[in-house]
Amino acid sequence: MTTEPFDLDALIAERTAEANPPFTFTFDGDTYEMPGVIDARIAMDLTTLAKSPDKLEGIFRRALGDNQWDRLIGSPVMMPGEVLGALLDRWANYAGGVSLGKSLRSASSSKSTAERSKPTSRTTTKSV
Repeated sequence: MTTEPFDLDALIAERTAEANPPFTFTFDGDTYEMPGVIDARIAMDLTTLAKSPDKLEGIFRRALGDNQWDRLIGSPVMMPGEVLGALLDRWANYAGGVSLGKSLRSASSSKSTAERSKPTSRTTTKSV
């Protein structure tokens, strides 16, 4: 009994044809374009982004391409980390129907909200 191999190329062509048009956004007067479908390699990085925020640059570099990424980070306009996270969340939702959640959007800009503890007292209590 022979079986035909699963034609992944045909499935990719079918899904790509059904994909959303590219996702576009503007920053510092320039327009940028990200794919309308999330590449499997990006999807794998997105699943571990909360534990490995160092993957953020690779995700954007792969989605935007080197030229657009270099232009984006070369801008003199300051972009807060939570804005970059919101962009990633918006694109992931558009291209893959995935919401990354607030924790990922703010991961790169989170500050500790814990209060500093008071110093330990040096006095002792005598028992009577």
